[in-house]
Amino acid sequence: MNGPTLLFRNGVLPASLFLLLLFTSSPSLAALGWPGTDQEGRPCSGPPSNYGPFDYTDHFARSKKLGIVEQYHFTPQIRNLALTNRKSLFDNIGYTLRAFPNHHPALYAMMRLHLLESRTYGPPLECYFNRAKAINPTDGTIYLLEGIYFHRLKEFDNALDRYRTAEKLGKKSAELYYNMGLLYLDMGENDKALEYARKAYKRGYPLKGLKQRLSKMGLKL
Repeated sequence: MNGPTLLFRNGVLPASLFLLLLFTSSPSLAALGWPGTDQEGRPCSGPPSNYGPFDYTDHFARSKKLGIVEQYHFTPQIRNLALTNRKSLFDNIGYTLRAFPNHHPALYAMMRLHLLESRTYGPPLECYFNRAKAINPTDGTIYLLEGIYFHRLKEFDNALDRYRTAEKLGKKSAELYYNMGLLYLDMGENDKALEYARKAYKRGYPLKGLKQRLSKMGLKL
């Protein structure tokens, strides 16, 4: 796989790859709503949360609240976008993200769905990202995912901004470094691509696409 990507193990990132924060229920979370605007500058809006919202990086919320959401609304079939009823995919992933706005695999699934489908249902993708950042502004994985989205759209400057933000927030994962290596290669910054490729593979990143592209250019790790 040579394009920007994110690997999940059993549907979630390993615990070592994201920040676990102490979660306390508060009126600000209950009133999260739909902050920010879409790409057209229109205020974001969408259905209310019937359950939650909860912070996906919080250990208590994940252990006590997440199971019931995933059991009914984020099954393996939905996670893998295997339903033929695309509206049902949007509805179920959307429900998951209303309950856990920064649910990493669900954000990734919604992003892929928006990239695949010309007709979409529910709020624009950027509104889901806005909501995820609102519930946890220090969650670097949100910015990694948003960077992957812009990378796939070939909006390289926006992608780099999000990847750098993820790095500044302390996300020093193989996934981030691999995708930054790919991006720098796409931007023609081969020295930086090599630097981040070395960081990714030093941390055991399994995909060989970046390494193969560098090797074809005579650049060795």
